Amino acid sequence: MNIKNSFTVNGARTNNLKSLNVAIRKNSIIAITGISGGGKSSLAYGTLYAICRQQFKQLESGSFDQVNYRVDSFDGSLPAIAVAQHNFNSNPKSTVYSYIDIPSYLYSVSPDHNNRIFHPSLKLNKPGNECPSCQGARQSWCLYEELIFDRFTALKNNPFKCWSGANSEKNAALLRAFCEDEGINLQQPISELSAEHKHKVLNGESLKKFRISYSVGGKRRSREERYTGPVKELSSYAKSEKISLRDAFRKFSKSSACNACDSTGVNPSLYQESLISGINLFDFLRTPISEIIFQIKACGQAQSAAIHALVSQLIILNDLGLGYITLSRQIPTLSGGELQRLRFGKICNTSISGVMFVLDEISSQVSPDAHPKIIRNIKNICANGNTVVMIEHNDHFIRSADQVICIGPSAGDQGGYIIPYVAPADCALPEMRKLDEFEMLDLPTVSKNNVSGVSAAIPLRSVTGICGISGSGKSSFATALSEAMQNVHYVSQKQIRGNVRSTVATALDLTASVAAIFSKETGFGIELFLPQPGKPGCCKLCGGTGVIDYAKTFEKNIKIICTECEGELFSKAVDSLLIRKLNLNVKQLYALPFHSFPKEVVEQSRKLQTVIKIADALGVGHLSLNRKVGSLSGGESRRIKLLQALISPNKDRILIVDEPGSGLDGVSAARVINYIKQCAKNFKAVLIIEHKQEMLDYCDYLIAFGPGAGPNGGKITFTGSPSKERYF
Repeated sequence: MNIKNSFTVNGARTNNLKSLNVAIRKNSIIAITGISGGGKSSLAYGTLYAICRQQFKQLESGSFDQVNYRVDSFDGSLPAIAVAQHNFNSNPKSTVYSYIDIPSYLYSVSPDHNNRIFHPSLKLNKPGNECPSCQGARQSWCLYEELIFDRFTALKNNPFKCWSGANSEKNAALLRAFCEDEGINLQQPISELSAEHKHKVLNGESLKKFRISYSVGGKRRSREERYTGPVKELSSYAKSEKISLRDAFRKFSKSSACNACDSTGVNPSLYQESLISGINLFDFLRTPISEIIFQIKACGQAQSAAIHALVSQLIILNDLGLGYITLSRQIPTLSGGELQRLRFGKICNTSISGVMFVLDEISSQVSPDAHPKIIRNIKNICANGNTVVMIEHNDHFIRSADQVICIGPSAGDQGGYIIPYVAPADCALPEMRKLDEFEMLDLPTVSKNNVSGVSAAIPLRSVTGICGISGSGKSSFATALSEAMQNVHYVSQKQIRGNVRSTVATALDLTASVAAIFSKETGFGIELFLPQPGKPGCCKLCGGTGVIDYAKTFEKNIKIICTECEGELFSKAVDSLLIRKLNLNVKQLYALPFHSFPKEVVEQSRKLQTVIKIADALGVGHLSLNRKVGSLSGGESRRIKLLQALISPNKDRILIVDEPGSGLDGVSAARVINYIKQCAKNFKAVLIIEHKQEMLDYCDYLIAFGPGAGPNGGKITFTGSPSKERYF
């Protein structure tokens, strides 16, 4: 029997690929590498995975769906599974416990003195199982005075931030009337009031009604009303059936972990009754995976097949550097890298063979100490008769591959070729300023997750790198700072949220700027050049989304590229409306990568000039205006959010960026950190959370967390200037 030993693709032209011919050796590890934006994802996901997915979907359902890959021919395709970094899960009830389907292991466990499982409790979200204190929300909310009022503003000037909008004048008038009636000095701020008067103003309620006069929408009104203090009023919203009132309560509140259930969301009294290898289910949910493994093994009893299988799955997750995570951890709170390793862990625990797995930079957002274990698991997958295609920048992972395909030499339309792979050379450390040259800023003492009572100082107008192994407390520290301090812009790992019409143009608010340029050049109205429903130049079939819903029999709707505008968002009405000297219409401009924008266009908009300059520096110059936000990689999404922040700097603002180097090659990463350093003078301070050594080396200052992960982390283990030594 002749079994093809390669998956071959000829003439691949997906996105920027230049008619590539590739042969993917089966049962091997293939690394696809190259400069950021050069075409790695277009080959790995847009072509190889897309072909396999389409082939086997057609085999399964018998129908042919529209394809976006462009090739001349292919042969030897495989069943394929993609393991990406995207985390679009926003369901707070989705947990690690439910994701790896712990109940399926536990339902079949036979009861004995070590195992006593109450089956109804296995469904954490079942009504009646939730924590009576937080109703399953895992958090407690308390009103926070600094959010409610300015303690230094005199009462006569309405210091209450919660009294804004249409009713602000009415509330201010009631406050004045109440204070005059109670003998409270309106000239004083809340900070100078006696305890009695402060309580009356904040929590009081008048017995009588006051006749007040105030203006609403320019009209004068007069009525009689009782005074209710803002804290008393907001407190009444906490358990309201109206979502708008509950939201108002939370707007002026701060959350903290629910102590009653230790943030598990379940009723502790119900979960103490179930035992798993001697561990009660409540502790099982809130204990880190690494400790669960230890406790089950320490039980010393012969384990059932189900418990043995569960331990095997947990051991793999622990080996992938996720041992610090608890089973009650919510999926939306995981970073892209953590979720990717969780998905990868499920693959590692299967005996399936003959499958192609596509991994999106699995080394990203993982500290170097976990790399050997991940590589060992990848090799085990191949040993089972599978093929692994991994997009990678990390040389350690690339050297472990059996086959390396390097795509370049540049980003965007200047890339898409197969070029020789050259391992990155060690770079000398840049010239650093001395610590005594910096003016330091004392940060507040913060606590969150495994970070408890941590305080630090950082240099002003400079870049501070936050480093440490995965789970050591870096993101917890950053999140806690953003919650404790005013005027902090936190660029987190969450993907840009949008809808079907969200593009890079809408994310960067450039649609009006581009429309104004074409309006000026052609003499036609601005609305003709806006890809929005109802606008005269917008494609009428898809409404400017570039895609249309297609209803398939007995299946969910699928989205296909609009047959009218072919995904270009605009109708044919704009085709002949050109910038004459460039022979360029708005459709064509929207399809160009930023780095190819003609200077004659860019010079007409200050905002466009700023965006393109920053996009090039951040390694996203290969993106186009019509690129869908949902198609961005995790790193691209983060750098677009960073671009948004850098467009409007503020010298009173602290900028925190989580993993700006994600998805970048070494050269691009160095460019990005150098540009961030140039921009640091425009902010109070800049903090970046990073694992990439080449980015940490360029920081002005470092704060390392550790020494371990989870409960063994959360402490500052190093502060100071970068050096060639590892900090974690």
